[in-house]
Amino acid sequence: MKRILKKIAKELSRIEDVKVVILYGSLARGEFTSRSD
Repeated sequence: MKRILKKIAKELSRIEDVKVVILYGSLARGEFTSRSD
């Protein structure tokens, strides 16, 4: 059970990292585009 839980936790943390990177990237892009206009 512990091994399975660890695997799930790893997958979830990986997904969260991706979400954060995408959100941060889109926010940064939005800021840069609005400033350049």
